Amino acid sequence: MGEDRADTEAEIELGNTEAETELGREGWQRPTTWPPRKPVPTRRDAPHVVLSTKFGKPWYTVSVGFKEILEEQGCTVYNPNTANAEIYKAEANDRWLRTFNENLEKVKESRGFVLQIQQGVVRHKSAMQVAEEKQSGWLNVPRIGVFAFPSTQHRGGGTLGEQHMAQAVEAARRQWAQTDVEMVSEVYEPLDGEAALPLKGNSIHGRARCIFPSGNVYEGEFQDDKRHGRGKETYADGRVYEGEYQVWFYHS
Repeated sequence: MGEDRADTEAEIELGNTEAETELGREGWQRPTTWPPRKPVPTRRDAPHVVLSTKFGKPWYTVSVGFKEILEEQGCTVYNPNTANAEIYKAEANDRWLRTFNENLEKVKESRGFVLQIQQGVVRHKSAMQVAEEKQSGWLNVPRIGVFAFPSTQHRGGGTLGEQHMAQAVEAARRQWAQTDVEMVSEVYEPLDGEAALPLKGNSIHGRARCIFPSGNVYEGEFQDDKRHGRGKETYADGRVYEGEYQVWFYHS
């Protein structure tokens, strides 16, 4: 998609721009911290995936990482940050909406899904992503959400990118009759009225809320991405545990 895809909303700047270069230009380089690419299987019945993501640092690179992982898992992928401009060149700016809709139709034909990359810190979705979510809802295609940290060090928005994408492919098979976005990763939210997550580098460190794909919700202390300290977990079945946690597990 062309430069006009960039939202006028203020970008969340956290300084996490490892291996980031000019976006959408020939000078872009694949981060050296990413693993080597795996062979891409060829499938006649490959599910088609459309990425719904923001344009700009670091989300351009994050979206490329998700595309690589999904292709390695047997999907075909449309990344609006790259593919529209690569295919249509000078016409890209005028054609992005038509191209996006054409790829949504491929999603429906192939029983694929839309992957909504929800930006880190406050589970942010841009105005463009909200519109894309509505478009995919009109076609009643699965919409799968994944929480991505604003960093390019790890391919796929974090250390569990490959696992989350395997779960996304499986979740899409279940979601064809559903209408809501189904999360395949944990979602982290700030507590105590804070606007941003307490981060130490790229790790949660301090008080935060974690919503698990199972429906369980933890609110309390984190240390280096692990539940550690005082916390409360409300399980999807209504059970509640409140007390001390030591390196992820509760301590009686």
